[in-house]
Amino acid sequence: MAVETLIATYLVEFVLGVYIVAMALSLINYLVGEAATLFATVSGFLASMGVAYIVLSRGVVEPILGGFLLLDPLGAWGLIAVSIVGLVSAVYSIGYMRSEVKIESVIGLEKLRWYYLFFNATMLSMVLSVLSNNIILLWAAVEATTLATALLVGFHETTTSLEAAWKYVVICGVGVGFALFGTALVYAVSVASGIPAEQAMLWTGLIENRASLVKSELMFPLELGLLLVVFGYMVKAGLFPVHVWLPDAHSEAPSPISAILSGVIVKCALIAILRYYALANVLELHGFMANVLLVVGILSMIVGGMCIYVQRDIKRLFAYSTIDQVGLIATATGVGTGLGILAALMHIVYHALTKALAFLGSGLMLIYTKGKRDFEEIGGLLKARLKFTAAVTTLALLGLIAMPPAPSFFSKVYLFLAAAGKSLPILIAVFVSMIIAELALIQRMIVMIFGGVRGRGHGEEEKEKETVKVYEEKDLLSCKFACVLLAIIVAALFLLVQPYISLAEIVTEEILSPHIYFTK
Repeated sequence: MAVETLIATYLVEFVLGVYIVAMALSLINYLVGEAATLFATVSGFLASMGVAYIVLSRGVVEPILGGFLLLDPLGAWGLIAVSIVGLVSAVYSIGYMRSEVKIESVIGLEKLRWYYLFFNATMLSMVLSVLSNNIILLWAAVEATTLATALLVGFHETTTSLEAAWKYVVICGVGVGFALFGTALVYAVSVASGIPAEQAMLWTGLIENRASLVKSELMFPLELGLLLVVFGYMVKAGLFPVHVWLPDAHSEAPSPISAILSGVIVKCALIAILRYYALANVLELHGFMANVLLVVGILSMIVGGMCIYVQRDIKRLFAYSTIDQVGLIATATGVGTGLGILAALMHIVYHALTKALAFLGSGLMLIYTKGKRDFEEIGGLLKARLKFTAAVTTLALLGLIAMPPAPSFFSKVYLFLAAAGKSLPILIAVFVSMIIAELALIQRMIVMIFGGVRGRGHGEEEKEKETVKVYEEKDLLSCKFACVLLAIIVAALFLLVQPYISLAEIVTEEILSPHIYFTK
């Protein structure tokens, strides 16, 4: 094992270990939980960036820890999103959750230790899901993200939050159950085709032994298994028509958890789909899978965009926007060309950052207005004199609507070009779905920032500002710091588009030709 691979392995072990320790320490009390979570996410971020640098700059593709995990560009790409969003959400949580204790009488300070326990469990499961080489571990990690975040979705213990949590668990549990059945079918077919049992459980083993699968007479059950896996992870990604859990869960969770759910939890499922897409691609079985992703993705963009038009609840609006954006990623994957996969990968990380920033901004609005979620009711963020919140939200929305030269602009251009090279009907469908979603988000953005017809009077605004001033000065410093930190990253990528594209191209190469990539 090369020195750089050994260093990356130690860094991965450190990341996993630090989140496990933080989980245990969180049980002591909420103050220890805050400190442990902050240390875990900061050190985990630094270690994850080290792993990503080694993998993406050195072209490392190496199974580690007995083959259970994999150092590769796709995993490193996911690790970047997980570590950044996890870090800013942890910093944000300190002030936000303390503020919620004052607003929500059902939440006591000591209950926050459970919040940090499940927060670190979520981080651990996300890291495992993006780095998994073992297909059973991949399934278990994705399922673990559901269980950990479901307890956070229902954290407020209100009727609506508990209902959202149960809906999330049941629907995603059924979906991931399909993924488990599909995983077992892929494993059984692989073993029956002559692949050693220990290799049949590994993604790298399946790729390296692809010749045995190509020669197999069990291609139909193999393709069925792949489709079941993709369907199961589609549920977790929140794609139409199995998206019904997403608006409730993402809107009822505490805002830093909403940032994680919309920013990276759904991306973990999409990365799992990309791994199986890469396998299907080398087996030349990706045709039907690609068509399914294409149709589902376009419908998700249309449905998500149309639902955005009627939303006044700021968190539900961003949740439906997530359905639209994951639909775009699925569509780009379904198109299947190099440009399509590149567009999907670029959008995975940049959408994670912009959507996390949007939810963190919405959390500030909730605190400042004592829980009001209707941005038309407060007359828009600027009319309500929430200038910092308006600035943060505007930057996030500019990224979401693909304002040039944001990376999201180029990912949508690449998708459009990929669709144009595929066929005219696909090009038209992609164009129409993009227009619906973009116009919806722009229209809502104008109302959200500048206000609608239901604004409040000046005296009411002054009263609101005085009422919540204590939160701004004492409790929300960590929230503002987290927003500024993430805003700097989002804005910086406006200027660093070319390096960002270059990194995404490395990951694209692995997905399209993993069998070639392994022999480098």
